[in-house]
Amino acid sequence: MFKVLFLFYMIICILFLYYWFVKEKKGIINCITRSFILLFFPVLGLIYLIISDQIERKDRVTFVREIENIFTIEHQEMTMYKKVNTNKEMNMVPLEETLLMNDTKVKRRLLLDALKEDSLQRISVLEMALKDADTETSHYAATALVEVKRKLLLDLQELEIQYEKDHKNIEILVLYTDVLKKFLSIPLLDQRTYRKYNHLYLAMLENLLEVYQKEEQYFVEKIKGELQQYDYLKVQRYCDQFRACFPDSETPFLMLMNYYYEIKDTESFNRTLKELKSSHVQLSHKGLTSVRFWGNGAGSVSQTVGEKACG
Repeated sequence: MFKVLFLFYMIICILFLYYWFVKEKKGIINCITRSFILLFFPVLGLIYLIISDQIERKDRVTFVREIENIFTIEHQEMTMYKKVNTNKEMNMVPLEETLLMNDTKVKRRLLLDALKEDSLQRISVLEMALKDADTETSHYAATALVEVKRKLLLDLQELEIQYEKDHKNIEILVLYTDVLKKFLSIPLLDQRTYRKYNHLYLAMLENLLEVYQKEEQYFVEKIKGELQQYDYLKVQRYCDQFRACFPDSETPFLMLMNYYYEIKDTESFNRTLKELKSSHVQLSHKGLTSVRFWGNGAGSVSQTVGEKACG
């Protein structure tokens, strides 16, 4: 009789382990731990695991509801697209350190706090959490990413309607462009989806720059995007426009140098570097580092560009 009961118990345990590993995706280490609990604490161990799973499932439902509440408020107030509060971001606990903690509740709270921040900030946090060794944390991150993607797609649909009504509205163009950038930053987008929305993003940047040239970031994004598409005519055009709009900034020079470096135009690269060095532009630490790195003489620059061409 005992053998029959033990055999029945083992079959039940195997079925539960299969369910946890295949359906719940608990992970191999988690399932091995559960196996030891089932083996050394017969019946009681199974009851404990079932109850703990029910509590975890309830926590997930609560987590999803909290996410939905965050996005509902954002949809009403459009807080998702406000500028990042730099002071608050500077005071945040380093994300890497927090995700190294073993307390799942702390990690979950971090994810919820990240969702209340700027979208690019939140997506970077979720991407880190998605790779977390703790399966529960990665499940929370995956759930949140699905919700972020769903929310952004809804916003893109709404913005597309607004854009069709007024192609020259700067506020709509800025908002549309920023949301597209955030959507493209979502990890694990399939290639077809990424290409589709990246093409739309570059088109919206072009439309925006026709009517609004007061922020450097949109020129930088447009030039970088067209470089990736190997559309060098557009890159040259926007580099020239960028420089004309921001004559006192180092960034147009650096973007133009990057372009010449990519196409291995040593002469134009050195000419632009010389113009930057002799200009009245006040260099940042990044700009000064670039000038010092490349300013060893035209010969070294030519050699480096030539080496890249050979590589």
